[in-house]
Amino acid sequence: MNTPKRCPECGSADLRWASDVQNTGTCVDGRLRISEVRAIFTLGCEYCSETVLIVPGDAIAAQLTNELQPHIL
Repeated sequence: MNTPKRCPECGSADLRWASDVQNTGTCVDGRLRISEVRAIFTLGCEYCSETVLIVPGDAIAAQLTNELQPHIL
């Protein structure tokens, strides 16, 4: 995964990851089923609040698995 090192809006290097869930269905909040949500990770700028990157949780899990695979016995 090619992660930006600077904010494209203001040029700041003060970026931070956050996790959240996203509604993938058509129901309103409060009536969701577990199959209608997915994990997402967002990379945002701490200086200007720009959302720099949104990545599905599955992509993060795959990346971590690939990085940690040589270290697992």
